[in-house]
Amino acid sequence: PLNPATIQNSSILIQGGGRTFSGRVNYDPALKRMTLTPSEALYALTQYTVVVSGDLSDVPGNPIGTAKTWTFSPIFNQQPPGLPDF
Repeated sequence: PLNPATIQNSSILIQGGGRTFSGRVNYDPALKRMTLTPSEALYALTQYTVVVSGDLSDVPGNPIGTAKTWTFSPIFNQQPPGLPDF
C-alpha cells in the first residue's frame, strides 16, 4: 500500500485540452485506492492524460520512481477509470 504521508494534492494531475487540472486527492488505505476530485469539470469527448507522481512511495519507503500515466476520454455521466495497481 501507499504511504499516506507521501500523498499530496499534487500527487495526481489531469492534463488535456491544453490545460492541467488539479483537485483534491483522497486515499483510502482499506481499499488501497487514491482518488482525485478535479477542481473543475472535465469536458466530454476530450482526451485527458492522468499523471501520478513518481514521488509517491509505499509504507516501507520504496518510491514509485517514475510518473505513471494513462489516458481516457469522458463521455456524459461516466466517471474516469480507476488508478491501475502499482
